[in-house]
Amino acid sequence: MTKAVVFDTYGTSDILKISELRDIEPGPNEVLIKQEAIGVNYHDILYRSGRKKIENLPTVLGFEAAGIVQSVGANARSLNVGQKVAYATAPIGAYRSHRCVDQNYVIAVPDELNTHLVAACLFKGLLAHTLLFRTYFVRVEDTILIHSAASGVGSIMTQWASSSGVKVIGTVGTDAKKEVALKNGCMQVFNRKAEDWVKGVLDLTGGKGVKVIYDSVGVETFNDSIRALSKFGFLVLFGESSGKVATVNLSDLESKSLFLSIPSVFDYKMNRMELVLAANEIFDKMKSGLFKEQISASFNLADVSEAHDLIESGQNINSIILC
Repeated sequence: MTKAVVFDTYGTSDILKISELRDIEPGPNEVLIKQEAIGVNYHDILYRSGRKKIENLPTVLGFEAAGIVQSVGANARSLNVGQKVAYATAPIGAYRSHRCVDQNYVIAVPDELNTHLVAACLFKGLLAHTLLFRTYFVRVEDTILIHSAASGVGSIMTQWASSSGVKVIGTVGTDAKKEVALKNGCMQVFNRKAEDWVKGVLDLTGGKGVKVIYDSVGVETFNDSIRALSKFGFLVLFGESSGKVATVNLSDLESKSLFLSIPSVFDYKMNRMELVLAANEIFDKMKSGLFKEQISASFNLADVSEAHDLIESGQNINSIILC
């Protein structure tokens, strides 16, 4: 039997329950994966809580996992039994021990990479790739700001950008996370809840502001982010941990000829070639030693509620996995 975390109503983490589902066989274009590790993402919290809606309940949460191919459908000829694989942009349903996934979402993983680390990095890495190199292509001469620079996505973005020579300023929600963000490669880190980070950014940039701000916080930081941008700057909104931005004053954007983008990794990585190329860039970075400390906590599938609670507490750093 396949073990899965199923929920049938929106609510707090205690609605997540382990169920046993019947064994499944892959369809013609699918592969059956024995999942060794499952990535936990803030998207999962949004869906579980009802802040994002799911068409059909009950269902299984989760977008990414890594494991070993157990069997393949008749038309899934690019993948082999025993092969190490991962996925991160398939439809919702990853919180389970075994899963059939359409081959178009499945990516071959290099043998030398650990499936636990891949599950901690792939979805967040694809999002980081989208933000840093597709929504806006960061350049060595840029100074950028990343909110929540010690979070799962923020950690990967900071390491990737700083290793490419980009100057990164970070914000975090607690003093304890400052050291993590600095270790990730930030040149300066502000506690956005206790410090005037906008003044700090303007002081560091000679009053000009930064070229790009990546904002996963939402309503709490949105207006201040606009203040901290340079003329012709980019505000990239990709999360809402403090709540959704309900209204935007276009005059605020017009005042400095600013650009606002709200990208979805699922749209940007819909094309198979783009998905594979981006994933391979992530794998290359991992093989070089980047992101090697990305896993901060791991939980058994049955303890998924604890994983969600840790994320919602705001105390977690880097990535959390189920295994």
